Amino acid sequence: MFKTKTASKVSALHDAFNRRRRPIFPAISIQIISVMASVCRRKITSGATEDFISQLPAEVKESILELLSMREAARMALLSTHWKDVWFAHGQLDFDFNFFSHFLQFDDDDEPKVDCVEIMNRCVMLRTGPVKKFTLAHSEFEEYYISGRIQMPLPPDIDRWCLFLSRKGIEKLHLSIHNFNETYDLQECIVTCPTIQQALIGGFSFRFPVNSHCVFPAVTSLVFEYVVFEPDPTGTVYSLPNLEKLSFDKCPGIDNFVICAPKLKSLTIDRNFRSLTDSRWFVLHFAVINTLYMHADLLSDTPDAVAVRTFPIATNLQVVVIHSVNFVRAKHFTFITELIQKCPKLHELGIKTWHYYGQRDDEEDASRIVEYPYSSVLRNGLKMLKTVKMQFFHGYRLEVLFVKTTLLNSPALEELVITKASHFKALETLDEVMSFSRTSPKAQVVFMEEKYE
Repeated sequence: MFKTKTASKVSALHDAFNRRRRPIFPAISIQIISVMASVCRRKITSGATEDFISQLPAEVKESILELLSMREAARMALLSTHWKDVWFAHGQLDFDFNFFSHFLQFDDDDEPKVDCVEIMNRCVMLRTGPVKKFTLAHSEFEEYYISGRIQMPLPPDIDRWCLFLSRKGIEKLHLSIHNFNETYDLQECIVTCPTIQQALIGGFSFRFPVNSHCVFPAVTSLVFEYVVFEPDPTGTVYSLPNLEKLSFDKCPGIDNFVICAPKLKSLTIDRNFRSLTDSRWFVLHFAVINTLYMHADLLSDTPDAVAVRTFPIATNLQVVVIHSVNFVRAKHFTFITELIQKCPKLHELGIKTWHYYGQRDDEEDASRIVEYPYSSVLRNGLKMLKTVKMQFFHGYRLEVLFVKTTLLNSPALEELVITKASHFKALETLDEVMSFSRTSPKAQVVFMEEKYE
């Protein structure tokens, strides 16, 4: 009887390793667990009756639970009181796709509505130790939420959990609740929490706290998705003293997020086009970062696009990626060429073009720019540029001109990789590009086919 029970524990242990795609604890922990499992097998064979698995050190048990999903970890707690104690002290809670999908495996319309809130509430509020990581991401289940199939958490539930987590040493936080009909304010206890180091916030409305000029004090990586930034009437510049990576995706009003982040290195502004009303917000960060990923329409469609020439020199910027570039529009061409000339230390440039069906090359705008000498388009040169990657190349006149001027004005260039768009058929354009003069003796032009994954 005991042998069967212990053998099942060993089997569960190895199943956990096989199910998990990537280990998240050091390799030495894997070795320890493997040795303990081997010892357990030998004891089972020799007829011993001691439960070796349950006697594993607490830190090893914790590592085992980290390999499992929330449901599997809870089931492990049923093995013995030793595992139950470890489960209640387990500091990693993931209410994500895997968690919610379990409740949708039955399609019977007669099934009662699943009360996920009560299950989640017990998992959160019964923690006896620090909670280092917490994930709540249920936007994928909006359809089931609306239909009433799953009872999802409401703002009061999330308020309670946020307050609890802020007092439990939370370090990694992922809150994505895009399916609320009304905008929900992010709680101040999260904004001022002294322990959070990495945060992904989605679907909230953000307001700066009234009584604090320092927000996310320990955060090094901060991602906002579908967050609405409300104006701050005080005009205060808020401090994020440790922030290194900042990202926005579909966030209106990001210029209301007025901050001072002296350690900021990477800025991503994705699909926030037409959300900036004043380029001064962008300039503050442009001058200090070393990596920039942005949408082409962020500034090129605003009156401030003409002010790019007045931007300060980005003395630290080494990597720039601009996506959704439309080379049919002269505005995009001018914006990009002006922007990269403000980056004297630029090493890597990425251009991801976007084709709007039905558009044709603007011959008038293209002719006006092509008339300029190639050397004057990038008048300051790109002296340190080594790598250029252009995706979804269509062969527009301004697109070809950009390639030509880049080759002519980049003395350190090593590789220019062009991924052709799927419908690109102009072989004569490829021959033309390959024949362009190159200032750098090491420069290679590589054409690749578009790949879909």
